[in-house]
Amino acid sequence: MMVQKRYFFHASGFDPYDAAAQYGRFVRELARFATTWNVKAQVSAAHENSAADGRWTVTAQGPGWRILTSFELLDWSDIVRGELKRPSGRQLGKGMATLADLICSGTAWRYFMANWRYGMFFLSPLSTAPAGIFDLPHLPEALRTHLCATRGRPSQPHQSRCPA
Repeated sequence: MMVQKRYFFHASGFDPYDAAAQYGRFVRELARFATTWNVKAQVSAAHENSAADGRWTVTAQGPGWRILTSFELLDWSDIVRGELKRPSGRQLGKGMATLADLICSGTAWRYFMANWRYGMFFLSPLSTAPAGIFDLPHLPEALRTHLCATRGRPSQPHQSRCPA
């Protein structure tokens, strides 16, 4: 038998958008869902006195089925915005400490053991982080300039291309 009612509790990711913004996004994407799957779908206004709580009702129906969903958002955007105000260096340091813990505790390995795709998903931020930290196209030149400035000109010309 098809589920006719459900309660959906949404805990968003590290997202700085409050309940009103999340509701707006939900309404927009529900319209896209209805068009894509050729179904009828509508969302209520946010429940009275709960705009800050992020609660609304969704109805979706198609041939032979109808589902009423109570949607409740865990809004922690205030915590996320507070974290985003902290200095980038501190965030990077804490992130690196967390990464080291995931590796040393064996958690990262267990991700791969559970499912290699999940392990790759875990690694994906590591592949994009350097692009945000460094200007990658200019990284070799920047390293060369730094090494030449800190270590001086090498004794053998083939060791580096430091300017004279």
